[in-house]
Amino acid sequence: MKESGLYDVTEKLEVIPKRYFITRHKRPKFNCKVCHGSIVNTPAIPSIVPSSNYGDSIIIDVTLSKYCDLLPIERYVQMAFRNGLEGLPAQSLIEQTHHLADFLKVVYLKIKDEVLSASVLSADETTHKMLEGDETSNWYLWGFFSNIASYFEAHGTRSGDVAFEFLKSSNAEFLLSDGYTGYNKAIRRAKEECGRDIVSIHCNAHAVRYFKEAGQTWEDECAPFLKLYGEIYELEREKEELESEVEQIQVRQQMSPIFAQLKEKCEEALPDTMPDSTLIKALKYFLNHYEGLTRCSENINIPLDNNHSEREMRPPVVGRKTWYGTHSKRGAETYAIHFSIIASCKINNINPRNYYPWVVERILQGKEVLTPYEYSKLKETQ
Repeated sequence: MKESGLYDVTEKLEVIPKRYFITRHKRPKFNCKVCHGSIVNTPAIPSIVPSSNYGDSIIIDVTLSKYCDLLPIERYVQMAFRNGLEGLPAQSLIEQTHHLADFLKVVYLKIKDEVLSASVLSADETTHKMLEGDETSNWYLWGFFSNIASYFEAHGTRSGDVAFEFLKSSNAEFLLSDGYTGYNKAIRRAKEECGRDIVSIHCNAHAVRYFKEAGQTWEDECAPFLKLYGEIYELEREKEELESEVEQIQVRQQMSPIFAQLKEKCEEALPDTMPDSTLIKALKYFLNHYEGLTRCSENINIPLDNNHSEREMRPPVVGRKTWYGTHSKRGAETYAIHFSIIASCKINNINPRNYYPWVVERILQGKEVLTPYEYSKLKETQ
């Protein structure tokens, strides 16, 4: 037999387990060759925490394992043990995530500025447990979002004052929310104290959800409302496929008569609907928020619903269920900083495991700091 020059090629996916190692840097010391005095040390290589025994790569890996992959630090320690690294202390790893948050706070503040500069903002909030470190245990994680960035803050209150403090320095013309009264309070204060006219926009997905919940008991009564909302969302899908703004506006305008039909049907059904029922809740939500629900038919830049905010809030909610809460105010700030940066990476289709080492190195070199959005534009030009 002889070789034919033809080959069978087989490909298989394999994995190399994570490897931990120690780097040792030997830096020479210098002294005067004449007097043999005045010893001068070679500067240490810049790093996130110069005095720490943890290198930048493991600090970043631990942080992203927790805030991007939503793994508890204790589980990370167990995984490291199975990969041959014994005795890794969980508490010291948690401390490194705080150090990295402090180091990247400049990015966090730039992300805040990006969100503040948006004309259309969406907002949402969720509970956050302060396990210790504050008199108030029931904290809240507030999220403010634009189409290019996500920004989180942790506060020990659900008062609308939190939203006001954010909105008063923003360029927002529209605020999309789920109808929580705290946002209406913030908008009123912004007008009274700052002369800002911010229009309140409400979430159609919540209206659909209320009709679906009511439909479990009142199926026949809710069917017409859900049918009309189905037509609205079908128009929205058509709009997303169009590139011309003129055509997009025309599609959005077709929603107006459908919203009018929904309003008419709600007003007709309201008097005959059982008080305190799920159906009356759906009808009242639509009628009470009608103006905010229908603004989207006038402006293509206004989202139809607040689903973007709810998607952005999901990772912090899953994280909260995984590690229950934070043990200090510093931990709550770390929580907000890392989730802001990671969520902003995801919005811009950037892998956080590429961005974090890149921006850390850039800061260490004293170069201009770029947000995930700016980084995505930089990658497009390369």
